[in-house]
Amino acid sequence: VPLRLRGVTSWSENEGWEHGGKSLLQYVYSSLDLRCTFSDAFADAVIEITTHPVFFHLIKSLTFITIIMAVSEVSARRKTELTPRGVPKVITTSVVAGSLIVIFADWAFSQLLLMRH
Repeated sequence: VPLRLRGVTSWSENEGWEHGGKSLLQYVYSSLDLRCTFSDAFADAVIEITTHPVFFHLIKSLTFITIIMAVSEVSARRKTELTPRGVPKVITTSVVAGSLIVIFADWAFSQLLLMRH
């Protein structure tokens, strides 16, 4: 799935690294054009980039990893004098809270996909 950005489409139309009769500076500026082919809105360009499959899955996995690590750290550090008897409760709390937040984040990512044109 190609990105629908003006810089990417101009690069594809000019057969890759060929300049198509333009000067090198014009070619670089046209390749760095991050506006969408269907809109000039900045939000549409951000949505187009973040919902591209490679970037989308990278951002999604990094977000889930961050959520799981942050929830486990907060759960463990909340109890300052944790005894071995209380460790299973902290682990259970961490897993349940982290799972609920990951489910909510997954819903938010699906809403982001629905915003793509």
